[in-house]
Amino acid sequence: MLAKAHIDNHLMDYAFGSDLNPTGKLRSFLLVQLILLIFSPAWSKADSIYRYDSEAIIATVNQHSLTAAELSLHIEQSRTEVISIFIREHNLSEISPGFWEQDFKGIKPFDLLKEIALRKAIQTKIKLVYMHAQGIIDSPDYNHFLGLYNEFCKDRDSRNREMVKYGPLRFSESDYFQYWFANAIIELKNRIYYENEARIPVSSGNKEQAGDRFSSLNNASSNDRRTEEEIENILRERLGTYELNAEISINQKLLNDITPSF
Repeated sequence: MLAKAHIDNHLMDYAFGSDLNPTGKLRSFLLVQLILLIFSPAWSKADSIYRYDSEAIIATVNQHSLTAAELSLHIEQSRTEVISIFIREHNLSEISPGFWEQDFKGIKPFDLLKEIALRKAIQTKIKLVYMHAQGIIDSPDYNHFLGLYNEFCKDRDSRNREMVKYGPLRFSESDYFQYWFANAIIELKNRIYYENEARIPVSSGNKEQAGDRFSSLNNASSNDRRTEEEIENILRERLGTYELNAEISINQKLLNDITPSF
């Protein structure tokens, strides 16, 4: 179903964490952060590293559009991940200005970046479409989210004029999307809990106390954690079945038209 670029399997495995222990991944991440600080001209956040038409439909999931604007969120979030892959695989000591279009044994970093971002964007869209079908969110379409984000910004600006605020005065579009998406997932988990309460182990306490357990497990008991694991298993099974039956199409030509801006 998913159009695949010709990317080495071991690079894709590394990107999705299947062949790297957590310690190694942390070391690579810290090395990337250091390199970005040292060679910041090649990594300016003032200018996008790619060009795209935000309204262009890159893919559809069950006839719901996945736009270039959505893909761009995952491109931005995956940049450090892709840099770490090439640092590790090719022993890079610096990131040059032409890094994204440079050929590394037949693989260009930007092609891998789009491949990883597309997979993540489709996985996210599948969850959004599923949560819409379950009545958790009003719409899985990105324009709906943008409306919520704009309302949030206006409301926060209004409150900022009335009181001293602690923390960031603004959320970026990407930050707010992650916040909104995470809350929707929590609501879905709570619903699964109530639907399966009879067969899921529950710690002491009434239903109301148990219902929002998924928003924080820092002080959870071992039984709470077993409950969370069971919920995750049910959710993974449902989403896996939903993904298998999902109708996914990709506009490869438009995807190819997204190119680095330098």
